[in-house]
Amino acid sequence: MFNLGEATFINVTTANNETFGIVNDNGVFNMTNSIIADNRADNCDNRNSTGTWVSNGTNLADDSSCGLAPGSDFQVSNAGLKPLADYGGETPTHALLHTSPALDVGNNTVCAATPVNNVDQRGETRPYNTTCDIGAFESHTRACNVTANSGSSLETSFADNACSPIVVPEGTYQ
Repeated sequence: MFNLGEATFINVTTANNETFGIVNDNGVFNMTNSIIADNRADNCDNRNSTGTWVSNGTNLADDSSCGLAPGSDFQVSNAGLKPLADYGGETPTHALLHTSPALDVGNNTVCAATPVNNVDQRGETRPYNTTCDIGAFESHTRACNVTANSGSSLETSFADNACSPIVVPEGTYQ
């Protein structure tokens, strides 16, 4: 993304670009509820030191180049994104891993307002749980803890909202 004027990201995911995620050259770049991560160079490049970054909160990045606001944004070491692929909908998306820090921490007021209107990039309803996810993808999975007879724990992910009981026979598993 190359910005020369004024741009706004709301519930957007910009990831895995060959160079910068966003280049802001003498423009104003606004972002809310967005993920900017896993880009080859810095996520945000302030070309010629003349651009302005405006965080409106609940953004997530895996480096400090975007000037995110401590307390309302998240700077993490791993955004927990799956590769760009067909996870449903008309366009490829970066799904969220079940361990992603972007899960259930978005701003619901922003998710309900235009242009998001409580749907993600694929047209899936958000929020899925009580709070919407940050970025373009709303995850419809949740982690469930499954306990084997021997007392060991396994972690798995289910596509529905309820964890169904699973019986794991006692034994040794690797």
